[in-house]
Order: sequence, then C-alpha cells, then structure tokens
Amino acid sequence: MLIALAAICLGSCAGSSDKKAAASVKMYLKQHLKKPESYQSISFSALDTLKDDSNASNKNETARYKITHSYSVINTDDDETVLTESFYLDRDMNVVRTGNNSINGDDGQVKGNATWNYNEYVQRKPDAGATVELYGLDSVIKYTATADDSGNYTIRKIVPGSYLLIVRSQNVTDCPEEHLKHLLVFADTIKKLFAFDIRNYQSSVATDSMYRFILSDTAGNKKAQSEAEKLLMLLPDSFKKKIQLNTAYSNAVDFSVITIEENEVKTIATDFGYTCI
Repeated sequence: MLIALAAICLGSCAGSSDKKAAASVKMYLKQHLKKPESYQSISFSALDTLKDDSNASNKNETARYKITHSYSVINTDDDETVLTESFYLDRDMNVVRTGNNSINGDDGQVKGNATWNYNEYVQRKPDAGATVELYGLDSVIKYTATADDSGNYTIRKIVPGSYLLIVRSQNVTDCPEEHLKHLLVFADTIKKLFAFDIRNYQSSVATDSMYRFILSDTAGNKKAQSEAEKLLMLLPDSFKKKIQLNTAYSNAVDFSVITIEENEVKTIATDFGYTCI
C-alpha cells in the first residue's frame, strides 16, 4: 500500500513539474518571439533532470532541467515554420537559455571567399571552383556551394545551429601531413559526422608518437610527409570517399566549426596559400 502511494505521489510530482516547465517555456516564448501572436504549441517532451551543466556561460544561471518543445510560428519572412527546440531551466523552473538561437524560425547565411597563391610574383588569386560543404552538428542538414570566378560563394537560408564548414581548393594541393593534421585537430567533429575516429586507428605507422609529431611545430619535412602518406593510404576507403581524400596529395582542405544565429550573415575568408611541393 505504501509503495503504491509513493508511486502515485512521484507520478503526480513529476507531472506537476512537467506542467510548470511547459508553462514557463510558453511564457518565455511569448516574451521573446518577434511575432508572439503567431505562436502555436504542438508538444512537449518529458522533463529531464541534468546532472551537470558545464555549458552554462553564467554559473549563476546553471540549468537544472531540460525540456524539448515543438511549436509553430510565423517567421520574419511571413512563412509558417515548425520548430523543435530545447529549453534549459533553473531550479525554480525559469528558462535560462535555449539550445540555440533559432526560436523565431529565421535563417542565417554564409558569405565566403577562397584564395590561393600562384607564385611569389603573382600571389593571391581567386580560388575559382573551390567547393564548400556545410554539415550540421545539431542535425543531419547539409548545404553545398561552389566558388565563382572571383572566389566568392554564398549559402542562404541556413537553419541556425553549429556546423562543420569544409572548403576544398580547386587549385592547391596539400601535403599528406597537412591532411593528417586537419583530421587530427578536428577528430571529435569528424567522428561525430562520419563515425570514424582517426585517433583510434592503429597500424605499423599510426602511433600516438607520430600523431604528436605531426601536430608539433617540428613537422614539415620529407619524413613527416612520408609517414603521413603511409597512414592516409591505409585509412578505410569508405571514409576517404566521404571526405574526398583521393590520394595523400589531394586538394587542400580547410576545416572550421562555425555557429549560425538567426538573421546572421557570417563572413568567411579562406586562403590556401601555395600548393604542396
């Protein structure tokens, strides 16, 4: 009997907390949406209790709970859009932050320019034909673009969030150690997107000491290039195909993790320098 009463109490308390969190989220949206009159609630997830809130920028506003809410809203382009956002709440069920800055359903964009160095006399030139890929880290969204004759490209209507930006030169070739260095520096992001962790790839040439050497300032000689080439050629073909690593001396690639916010125009400049020799 006591167990049954305790279960009923726990269920009631949990239900009450969920309702309080939902009410707090609705109030937050009414106060922060650009067009609050267009807001329509669709659904709420169950309330999650957070053990750690290491992402909090202000430790005085540390979140204790998280709830996910689906709703529709009219954005600034007068388009109706359905959003699913995470909301973080403190111990008093006040919203302290959202998962990202896209509560209004507005988009962002990227404007970029890619260049390279032809030689010591004719230096910076537009990297016409450079290819651009933008992979969502919060979703499965992917955007692509190609640089024009001036090296410029634009990606519009980007859903706000975090992305891996990959710009691939049309004119510059990177040495194997540069390719390997990029893969190591962005290993966590690449693992998340492509389900492959190069740090766990061990072979006769892939060792932790070699990885440290490649990432050090002492790299840049023929030995480093040779060891890096051996490793790159041993990587699974399925992974090399995904990142277009056709040979160890493939087209130069620049990786960067960027965050796009609502109505933001982010400007990216990529200079590939000289081709590998």
